[in-house]
Amino acid sequence: AQRAAADAASGSSAEGEAHAAALAEAEATRARLQAALDAASEVAVQLPAAKSEAAAAAERAGALRGELDAARADVTAAREQLAASERKLADERSRADSLEADAGRQGAAAAA
Repeated sequence: AQRAAADAASGSSAEGEAHAAALAEAEATRARLQAALDAASEVAVQLPAAKSEAAAAAERAGALRGELDAARADVTAAREQLAASERKLADERSRADSLEADAGRQGAAAAA
């Protein structure tokens, strides 16, 4: 009878240890879940501000794109003006060369 009581006591002890281990594991899991919930809550609090910042950044990016497009148009216009000026300069040089050649021929004719 004593041995049966001792076996029952040791069985209860093992069951108690298993129960305590399961309880400790459950508590650790609860603590991890609470930490995850706290982190998610923190993100949820910060999300509206992050969305607002993202919208402001998108607006700034759109404005910068507009400025870039305007600058590109200015560069294109400046290139076109430069090309026109270069053509005009080439025409003026050609006329000057023709006038010099005519003057040279007239001078040669007058000398002859």
